[in-house]
Formats: sequence, C-alpha cells, structure tokens
Amino acid sequence: YRGEDNRPRYAEPRLQRDSNLPTGTRHVLLVDDVSVTGRTLDAARRHLGPLVVTTMVLKGAADIVLFPAISSCVAWPWKQPARITI
Repeated sequence: YRGEDNRPRYAEPRLQRDSNLPTGTRHVLLVDDVSVTGRTLDAARRHLGPLVVTTMVLKGAADIVLFPAISSCVAWPWKQPARITI
C-alpha cells in the first residue's frame, strides 16, 4: 500500500496477489507491522470473506498489539543511519 517514502501508492489498499489458502481454512492470523488507520487490515479482512480473521500488529490498532505503549511513529532501524553513542 505504501511506497519507500511511506506515502500511499494507491487511493485504497489493493490486493497484490490472491491468498491461495488451503481448502478447509477457517481461521487466519493477519499480521502487519503498523496499523494506523486500519485500512489495509480492513481490505484484507473483506477479501477473506467468511473466514474468521484475527489481526496482529507491532503497534497501532488490531486484535493483538505487541507494543501498545509506543505512541509515536516507529523509527525503523533500516530506514535511518545507525547512530553510535560512545
């Protein structure tokens, strides 16, 4: 959904490829790094239709949030030069 500059590439999240789930799948754990608006998770949930979907993120809004106390935007280490303090 977002490009390298973290700006949306499309007006709405869109499916990049089909889910291709095994026959008989009833429950899916949907994982994303950050969910601020929930639009990407909602779009995926709609695509999965009648399946029971549980969402999990590092921070943001989801059924399971690993770091709920982080209120600021995530500073991914691979997006910024490493800082070494001596």
